[in-house]
Amino acid sequence: MRLYWLGEQFEAGSLSFRVTAANEFIDRREGPGLEITYIADIGGGHVTFDVESYSGPRGGAAVTRERALAVPGTTSQNVRVGNWDGELLSLPSGTRPVNQLWLFVDLGDTIVVGRGFSGGPGIPGEDANPLIEADLLIDLMAQLRPYPE
Repeated sequence: MRLYWLGEQFEAGSLSFRVTAANEFIDRREGPGLEITYIADIGGGHVTFDVESYSGPRGGAAVTRERALAVPGTTSQNVRVGNWDGELLSLPSGTRPVNQLWLFVDLGDTIVVGRGFSGGPGIPGEDANPLIEADLLIDLMAQLRPYPE
């Protein structure tokens, strides 16, 4: 398995995301892998974006996908992410038709999952995180690169 990321920071919409100290090796129900969490500050709060790397098409990525598909109302769509195949899952919640977007990208020996969160009920009004907009998320994930560079 190779590890992939989006660099120490990136811009999405009008927000600047940066790597947090909360990055961790994943060894739980989803299977072993690595999770990199990015955070962007917004008016007294923040929104997050996760990039998870898993080895191979089975194991951790499959369990993560099954967990997302188990959420009532979740939809799935096959997409192209740069030169790679991907699957975009849209998860609703409460009054939000899209509360989270999970993009699975098959890089051969590694499956990378990008997870964008709307900001949740603690952030009222419009969705605060631009990464729950499908085209922006797909364009961003097309910029994945091996870590370290």
